[in-house]
This record gives sequence, structure tokens and C-alpha cells, in this order.
Amino acid sequence: MLRVAVDRDGGVTLDDVADATREIDRVLEESDVMGELPFTLEVTSRGVDRPLTLPRHWRRNEDRLVKITLVEGGEVTGRIVASTEESATLDVDGDTREVLYADVAKALVQIEFNRKKKQNDSEDA
Repeated sequence: MLRVAVDRDGGVTLDDVADATREIDRVLEESDVMGELPFTLEVTSRGVDRPLTLPRHWRRNEDRLVKITLVEGGEVTGRIVASTEESATLDVDGDTREVLYADVAKALVQIEFNRKKKQNDSEDA
């Protein structure tokens, strides 16, 4: 079993996973790195259920709702509007709040099934 997780700023689409799968399979078939034994290739994205632990995770999830548990206690839920190497800027009920990653005990993306689209979002996005 060979598992590969793909990740990039802006997120990963199903087409990205399919493209990565084809390319990895091509490289593996052209080499003997896996030997003569049969193998299973599994290509996936990081998934929304994994905590945001690195600055690139925050970048990849900009415009998503996140629930943060702070080191000193308390929680913050807001939409990521920007991120740097040290902190994220959130929209918390219309107010802007900067959260330092050093102050975050845990951060998880919240799944939104019925999120209303902004006027400039396309219908099929």
C-alpha cells in the first residue's frame, strides 16, 4: 500500500487528485521502485478533519470557517480572511481579529453545508 497526500495553497480539487494519481502511477510503472509485487496506490487530500497546525494549512483554508481553541482557554470561531507565517486574521461576526498561531491549542475547519454564496461567487464554485 502506497499512500500519498497532496496539498497546496488554495486547496485541492478532485481533478488535482486525479492528475496526481495518474502522474504517480506513470512514474511508478516506469521504474522498479515498487518491485515486482502488486501494490495499491491511494492518493488523497489532507481533509478538513485534520487540525490546522502549520501556516500553509491556514493559507490553504482562507475563506473557510474555523473553530479555534486557545492555549489560555476559550474558543474563537471565525472565517479566515488572511494568514501569514505567524498569525491568521479572522472575520468574527463582522469584526476583524488577529490570532497568533502560538496562542492556538487546536484549530479545525468547520464544515458548512448551506453556506450562502457571495454575489461575486459563481454558481458552480
